[in-house]
Amino acid sequence: MMQTAPADAPTLPAAFITSDFDVEKLITVATRLNALLAEENHLLSAMRLTDLAALQQEKRNLTQQVEAFQRTLAVNTTALQAADPERRDLLLATTQQLVGAIERNLHLTSVAQSVNQRVMQTIVEAVAMQHRVGTYSPQGQTSQELGMALSVNLNERA
Repeated sequence: MMQTAPADAPTLPAAFITSDFDVEKLITVATRLNALLAEENHLLSAMRLTDLAALQQEKRNLTQQVEAFQRTLAVNTTALQAADPERRDLLLATTQQLVGAIERNLHLTSVAQSVNQRVMQTIVEAVAMQHRVGTYSPQGQTSQELGMALSVNLNERA
């Protein structure tokens, strides 16, 4: 028996609310999202953050598709019952892999964000140091009077 969704639940296209739930499509989408997250995780690990932009549109599209399937399953809790047990097992394994990739992605994204915040903090501190009164040299001159420049070297890999 099909359950009804709460009044505040998003509405789904009629094609999603059928007894012909497409397990194969969900497996394909979840597998591709898992592969894309693995690629993104590799880029995050290598701190190749500028290369991430190329993946974002496909990631957004795949995520929306997975979310649509999740909403379908929330509305039609019996949708997977008609699927072949082997396909359900494959779907379970695929979604477990996807959860692992998502958790790793969240961790690596958090690390990259922390590194970027630290780089920005270092830049702010370096600029602040340029504007403070310098120390005196043996000749009684400050570092500002000597025209000393402050060098900041930012390494892309942290």
